[in-house]
Amino acid sequence: MALVSPAPVPSIPPDVRATAAGGIARIRVVVGADGRIISAVPVTSSGSRALDAIALEMAEASQYAPARRSCAAAAGTYLFSVRFVAW
Repeated sequence: MALVSPAPVPSIPPDVRATAAGGIARIRVVVGADGRIISAVPVTSSGSRALDAIALEMAEASQYAPARRSCAAAAGTYLFSVRFVAW
């Protein structure tokens, strides 16, 4: 399974920036044999609900290639990670 096209990096709202939050958010993305997202679920929080929501949006807006099993497309799972750095 591979990430084919990541979502563009969104603008972080000023109120979220003001908190100086940072961390790594991880989203488990289940992708069907056709490459479409079946589900996307946060599995590790960045420590900020707002940043976790942005990571989930990014994971859902990305495009994925299906897994391959015996040379055939198959459903699979991808761990989408976003590192947010406070500035």
